[in-house]
Amino acid sequence: MTTTQQIINQFTEIIDTEKEYTRAELSKILTQIYHETTTQKKSLKTDKEPKTDKEPKTDKEPKKKAKKTNSDEEPKKKREPTLYNLFVKEQMPIIKEEFPELSRQDLMKKVGEIWKAKKAEKQSE
Repeated sequence: MTTTQQIINQFTEIIDTEKEYTRAELSKILTQIYHETTTQKKSLKTDKEPKTDKEPKTDKEPKKKAKKTNSDEEPKKKREPTLYNLFVKEQMPIIKEEFPELSRQDLMKKVGEIWKAKKAEKQSE
């Protein structure tokens, strides 16, 4: 019998057809059955494997990052804004005033078009 068939059989045994369940309740029951069935299947597989002298694998705990306690260290500096960032900051209010009906996405497209035009203009000089 496949895992799916086992899960469905257990699910239909547990569910009371006379009772009204919410989607969340059904989901919770199904999830619980799934976990029980899959963990049983895993344990059966490990029982069949030949035993070796090696120690069983254990779940390793994630390494914790060492916290810096040196209070003399400078706080991380914020990266300088790029020329494009400065351009957007400068142009956005102007474009917004010209085209108040545009969405933020469309405003950014307009600013990008202006930026490209100015960039091309500078390169042609």
